[in-house]
Amino acid sequence: MSIESRIGRAFNVHRNSLVHIALSAWLAAALLGASLPRAAHAQPSGWLSETRLTNDEGTSSTPPNNAKYLAVDGDGVLHVVWLDDRDRNYEIYHRMRTGGIWGPEERLSFAAGTSARPNLAVDASGIVHLAWNDDRTGNMEIYHRYWTFGAWSPETRITFTPGDSYASALVAVGDTLHMVYMETVDSTTTQIMHRTFANETWSPAAALTSEATGKRMVPTIDRGPDGSIHVAWWDTRADAWGIFGKIYYRRKAGSVWLEEELVTDPAANAMRPSIAVDDSGRAHVAWIDGRGDHEQIYYRSRGPAGWEDEAAVTNEPCTHYHPSVDAAGNEVFLVYWDRRVSDLNSEVSFQRRTNGSWWGPTRISEGDGTSDLCCLLAEPNKNLHVAWVDMRDGNREIYYRAYVDPANGTGGGDEGKPPVPAPFSVVARPNPFRGTTSFTVSTDERCGASIDIYSVAGRRVRSLARSVFEPGSHTVVWDGRGDGGAALAPGLYLAVVRAGKARAAAKILLLP
Repeated sequence: MSIESRIGRAFNVHRNSLVHIALSAWLAAALLGASLPRAAHAQPSGWLSETRLTNDEGTSSTPPNNAKYLAVDGDGVLHVVWLDDRDRNYEIYHRMRTGGIWGPEERLSFAAGTSARPNLAVDASGIVHLAWNDDRTGNMEIYHRYWTFGAWSPETRITFTPGDSYASALVAVGDTLHMVYMETVDSTTTQIMHRTFANETWSPAAALTSEATGKRMVPTIDRGPDGSIHVAWWDTRADAWGIFGKIYYRRKAGSVWLEEELVTDPAANAMRPSIAVDDSGRAHVAWIDGRGDHEQIYYRSRGPAGWEDEAAVTNEPCTHYHPSVDAAGNEVFLVYWDRRVSDLNSEVSFQRRTNGSWWGPTRISEGDGTSDLCCLLAEPNKNLHVAWVDMRDGNREIYYRAYVDPANGTGGGDEGKPPVPAPFSVVARPNPFRGTTSFTVSTDERCGASIDIYSVAGRRVRSLARSVFEPGSHTVVWDGRGDGGAALAPGLYLAVVRAGKARAAAKILLLP
């Protein structure tokens, strides 16, 4: 069992409210206090029917550290990953949903050791990156694969350390992938590490923390609209027992990591943060806090003037756990599991922050057993994807539910209305081509735009445009050559146009 799992267990035994999770199972225990419903604001319609994604005799589970295990790629395809022990060994599995239809699952790891904590991110080229940790070598190390043009790359081992490296979280800025994770220094100390992946190369690891005592655990990461990187983590440096923690935060502006900041109140007993950055650049952090009789979800945001006052998002006399937060526009969305239904039945709840106020909670899981380890992903058009682990059928399985924002229509079936297009579109003609092809780029607003050509391996081979586009259509010609002027090899390429978080892409085939 990992260090942070043992600490999480000690935390909850001390709180007399919950025995924490191990990867193999979730053990529900009776909790103190009555379970009373909280008065809720009315929620708009939009939640579609839930879908069961796994159905096998093995245990299916997801990361306990709030890393995103949902992602939408450049073609609008939804990806979900999880771990499963159907083969008597925990391995990583994957499914995709295209046009509202779920494809078959596929196994992505094939190691003798235990694979765990899969998480995803999508870069500006629409390439899906997967990271997970595996103990096949005797200690936990981190591995990486990426998915593009319908196929997964071979796995690559990322870390080579004497101690455990695990609990990774990913985000992409342009075509650069950023990864943070925990690294064990000794029996009493763990640090948060940072690495990047660009042009098929991983950077050396750099420590984001430097405290000589205590554990820094389960980092969470997001990007700002200006390309800044925001990281928060659970930190026990102030606790002699190495159990009770605070939430800390660091931000990378340009090429510089700024000084760390304490997010939580000095009285907090905090753990397992989740972070999201909205379109204005405001960072939003949610976490579990045990300073009272029951664990509650707390929240704090940071804008240009600094941190606003923290607030308890929940206040029922029952356990609340594993917040997952995301943002779209200037709205914030939050899921977590709680025991409002009963002391022996946890369910997934949803809340939404609009104009500075939280609305909810709304229960979105429909089972009668234990639901936990939820994850939320918000698309730019405010359509939402939520997945969680559920025991309603007597076995831990993965469930999924989508929310279609009323502004996008009412949708039906599993999918709802397709996402609203980004403010860009791009069309290549002729395609396939020899000699030259022309890209017609359309935008409905004035914006800084770029057009780049990528190989199927995700390497940028040509930069075609860096300029401001006025509303309307623009034509850019490509001659099939790379940045150095040499003719590129025939094959499939990807043209990507983007600005901020918006992107559009076109697959193009260069003929011999």
